[in-house]
Amino acid sequence: MDKSIHESETDRYPSVFERFKAALIDGALIVAFILLIAGVLQLFAPVAGHIRMILFLLVVPLYEPLQLWWFGKTVGHRVTGLCVVRTGDLSRTPNIAQAVIRALVRVTLGIFSLATVPFSYRQRSIHDMFSGTLTLYQGLAYHPSLEIDKRRRANRPVYDEE
Repeated sequence: MDKSIHESETDRYPSVFERFKAALIDGALIVAFILLIAGVLQLFAPVAGHIRMILFLLVVPLYEPLQLWWFGKTVGHRVTGLCVVRTGDLSRTPNIAQAVIRALVRVTLGIFSLATVPFSYRQRSIHDMFSGTLTLYQGLAYHPSLEIDKRRRANRPVYDEE
């Protein structure tokens, strides 16, 4: 196989490091958002610990699924140049069920969810596999060369379109 083709195929999928950067950014944003809301509430009345816990329980589970469903990316993904698409249709963002499953698996497994990235086809994480999603660099979500991957899996001929 030509080395340049191999590099271009693997270069469209983000590394563990890129994904981890996005997760760190998202984590920092969630903490900042909760602290901001608690601070604003503190201006009006003392905020008990259980109110902070309720804020945490509302923000954390909704942050990722809603953004992936609506935009195909979280703020961390946007900053690092990533997006999440459906494996069956690379032009569509995950549906709400896929986004919720993805978030639940990711939160449950934590960093271990990324263990499969270097070894799997299309560098998919465990949460991508469970939810039927794929993480790509933003400009490549609708890239025609990804259609070649679809045809290879379907055992159809692949012609050089360039």
